[in-house]
Amino acid sequence: MNSPRIAAFQRIYDGINADDLDAAVASYAPDVHYEETSLYWDLHSRQEVRENFGPWFSYAALHAELVDGIETGQRAAVQWRFSGEIRAALPGVWPTQAIGRQFSFLGTTMATFNEEGLISHAVEVWNLAELLKQVGTLPA
Repeated sequence: MNSPRIAAFQRIYDGINADDLDAAVASYAPDVHYEETSLYWDLHSRQEVRENFGPWFSYAALHAELVDGIETGQRAAVQWRFSGEIRAALPGVWPTQAIGRQFSFLGTTMATFNEEGLISHAVEVWNLAELLKQVGTLPA
C-alpha cells in the first residue's frame, strides 16, 4: 500500500495516533467536501472537518489503523479500524457511564483527490450502533 493516495490516509491515521489534530486534517483540501454518514456530517472545508474531529480527540483515547486500501486514478478507498478508550462524556453520542470503556470498530472511506494530492471529497461509512453497544449506550 505504497501509493500516494493511500499514504495520505496513513498520514491522517498517524496524526490521530499522535493525538495531533492538525496532522490528522492536513491531508484534506481547504475546500474539502466531507460526508460522514454515521454522524450526519456534511462538511465543506478543512476547518469544518477540524472543528468536528476536535471533540473526538478530547473525549476518547483514539488509535487508528489502516487495514486495506485501493487506488485508481484520482480516487481511493480504504478500510480502517478505530479503537481506544472513552475519556469523557461526548454530548449526544455517549454518557458519563461510558468513561473507561474500550471500543474497536471498522469503517470505510471513499475519496477523490485534487491535483495537489489532497482529499477533495470523502465519504466515510461506519456503524455508530456498534460503537454505542461497546461503550454501553445501546444494549448488546
